Amino acid sequence: MKTFSFLNNLIFKTNTQPKQNNFSDNEIDVIKKIWDDLVKKSFSSEGIGEDIFNSFTNIDGLFGIRLFETFDSKNNKFVDFEDFIIGLEIICFDSIESHAKFLFKLFDVNKNLKVEKNFMNIIINSIPHNFICKCSQENNIILNTKSDLQSNSDYEIWTNNCICKDAFNKFDTNHHDYLDFNEFEQWIRSNEIIIKYIRSKINFSPQLESKRKKLMSKTDILPITMSNPSTTRYESYMWKLGKKTKLKIKRYFLLYGSCLYYYKSKSDFKPNGVIFLTGSNITKVEKNFLLISELNLCTGEFNNHQKKLFECESEQQRDCWFDKLQKASLITQFDSVYELGEQIGFGGFSSVFKCKRIQDNINFAVKIISKTNMKVIEKLNLKNEISILKLVSHPNIIHMDAFFETQSNIYFVFELIEDGDLFNNINNRSTFKDFELKKLVKTIAECLAYLHELGIVHRDIKPENILWDKNSDRLVLTDFGLAKVILPNSKLLDTCGTLDYVAPEIINLNGYGDESDIWSLGIIMYLVYYGKLPFTGNDDSETIYNIIYKKPILNDSKNYMANDLILKLLDKNQKTRITAKEILSHPFVI
Repeated sequence: MKTFSFLNNLIFKTNTQPKQNNFSDNEIDVIKKIWDDLVKKSFSSEGIGEDIFNSFTNIDGLFGIRLFETFDSKNNKFVDFEDFIIGLEIICFDSIESHAKFLFKLFDVNKNLKVEKNFMNIIINSIPHNFICKCSQENNIILNTKSDLQSNSDYEIWTNNCICKDAFNKFDTNHHDYLDFNEFEQWIRSNEIIIKYIRSKINFSPQLESKRKKLMSKTDILPITMSNPSTTRYESYMWKLGKKTKLKIKRYFLLYGSCLYYYKSKSDFKPNGVIFLTGSNITKVEKNFLLISELNLCTGEFNNHQKKLFECESEQQRDCWFDKLQKASLITQFDSVYELGEQIGFGGFSSVFKCKRIQDNINFAVKIISKTNMKVIEKLNLKNEISILKLVSHPNIIHMDAFFETQSNIYFVFELIEDGDLFNNINNRSTFKDFELKKLVKTIAECLAYLHELGIVHRDIKPENILWDKNSDRLVLTDFGLAKVILPNSKLLDTCGTLDYVAPEIINLNGYGDESDIWSLGIIMYLVYYGKLPFTGNDDSETIYNIIYKKPILNDSKNYMANDLILKLLDKNQKTRITAKEILSHPFVI
């Protein structure tokens, strides 16, 4: 296949010389087979769907969404082979100019030839903060530290806002809060963090030029899909079940990186096919058999393509293949990392246990969720929660230590907080004093300011979702099952949440964004300060009426500034409601 420049599909058309560093014909043949495997996993015949593409790139959040849309240059809602190969060539080979054009398209959300500041900021915040810190040190970019910030802006320590600020301070010469292409290209030339991030996550690169030209062995045409493929390399003959004949077929298998290649015979140079292993479940079956099955969190089911049975020559060989394939799939078993302890809770589809990490004996909580009776929407929410928890890193937001999946169960491993939630801790006690109220509001506002910078709307802020660690006197926001990632100015339309804490714009179906979280915080503030919910009626209809039309009843004997903040939080107009950042500057909180 002869490729053409991906830049022809972009808004900038330039007369450039043909690229010298393209994939060779042999490499394109291999990548086509990888693409074929990903397409089949997408339940498609035309291209790679978004979920499977994100699994291939291992990139979550808005960055993952935008990368998929940038690869999908034809707006097909899938990545066809032409877009797949050309996108990979740009990432693996191309010049800074090509990278700039590719990334400009990624950041130009509104397709108006501008990288707008708010969009750029929220997309960059989808990159893990630890990666940004490491790259910033290498690029001599100074990140915010606590000493650099005012006490009401501590949440910024956990964001990547400094990257966007640095770009606009240096290259937005007209101070119009957007970068045109020339300004954006200058920034890309000065800072390679974004392309480094994509390369590190996709982890898909050609062999060294010397190997690619000499072609001394079959691996010389195979892309490197893991940082050190030799650690997982293994090869031998195995038998697989033929799809058409249902007969056992002997094939030579080569595990290299995170792909399993198969050949008609050991002497063949090009593979007949490829199985992309990331996310696959490897199981030992009776006698000498191995089963490779790809889990689908949305359905919890398999299809014929997702289930492959192999027979090895001996049990010893089967065990060796099992160890190597499991490492390549990047999936481990819960009980190989943690020791299960006593049960401490339960729910409709889940049970919560204590567990201990074997490596260092640190205690955690594990929530084991059965997929058996879950509805599709519940599985989608669960998948969304996993993606969000991979992104967030904040001292007052629940930390997910690990995640595991089997055909029947999901395992969430969280930090262990044994003192219960805010709801249980405010029962049968007096209302909050001013200093307690200030701490609660400031902590949750810090969490919301951080989440909203990442484009995350929690959508279920309530006392039951705020944990209280009495040992460290720390409040921890949890339960991201209803959370969503949205772009600035985008609106959500579906109704969700707990009625007593739901904002009027959700009930009115006007469309809503992160300002709905602010309303919920206002309800909590009123509850702990006044000892009752402000709008609860005798039934749901009365509660809905009160939320839309009634004003909260305030007592003049209470702190004037606290009452003022409550009114700003419970502003029925979502456009004028106070923001999380503004809460941190309010006189009651400072």
